[in-house]
This record gives sequence, structure tokens and C-alpha cells, in this order.
Amino acid sequence: MIKLIGSAIEQSHFVSMLARRTGIKEEILWQDLKKAIVSKPEVGFSPEKTELESSGKTQREKIEERLVEIKLWQKELPKSAPENLVLKKEETELMDNLSRLLSRDNLNKLLSELSRAEASKDSKSITSLTLMIQKVHGQMRALEEKKKIL
Repeated sequence: MIKLIGSAIEQSHFVSMLARRTGIKEEILWQDLKKAIVSKPEVGFSPEKTELESSGKTQREKIEERLVEIKLWQKELPKSAPENLVLKKEETELMDNLSRLLSRDNLNKLLSELSRAEASKDSKSITSLTLMIQKVHGQMRALEEKKKIL
């Protein structure tokens, strides 16, 4: 996880903290850190792209993994640590991106169901699905407005 941090200052802080907590010399930790090969997850995932990446993970899975990492970091850090603010901001952005992905997936599912209902001329389902689609559209608009504000 330390390798995922872009700032050398922050990496140094966490290596020092890990050394104190584990009793392992910092030099040894730095040697292993230099050997570690990790691809940094993107913070600003584009909700428009959900195809599988070369890692075989969907954006949703990547976002969920990063959120778990953030929660683990937050548990390790003191409440007053300045890194908490950065982590909280990233967590908020990732949660919003995840909400956009889930809303879009839900919308696509509802549109497919609506298409089937229209083909079978099921007016009750058409009405119900139309209302649900409008609700999802409203949620998506709210998320987009929130994104503009941030």
C-alpha cells in the first residue's frame, strides 16, 4: 500500500510508522518497497468505461478495492493525521464514481426491461419501469451536479 502513495514524503512517513510498529529496520522496508511492483489504481475513474481492463478487473472492482485500502489506512492513522483529509476526499470521489457506475448499470437494466415490456405490450410494467427510469435519471443528475460542485 505504501508503494501506491505518490508522495515520497508520505511514503517516508508510513515507512517510519511501519518500522516503529513492527520493529523492522527502515532500510529493509525501503529495499522491499523499491522491489515492489504495483500499478497505482486510478482515482478519477470514468464511469463511461466499464470494460474489463488488462488486469481482468472491472472499474467497479478496482474502486471497491481502493475503498477497502482507504478504510485500512484510516484505521491505522490517528484521527488528527493530515493524511486523513486526503483519504476522505479520495473516498468521497470514489464513492460518487461507484454510485454513477451502479446507477448507469441499473438504468441499462431498466431500459432492457422496458424494451421487453413494450414488445409484449405490458402497459402496467411500462408505466412502472418508466417511473423507475425517471427516478434513476434524477439520481444521476444529482450525482453530476455534485461532481460539478466538487
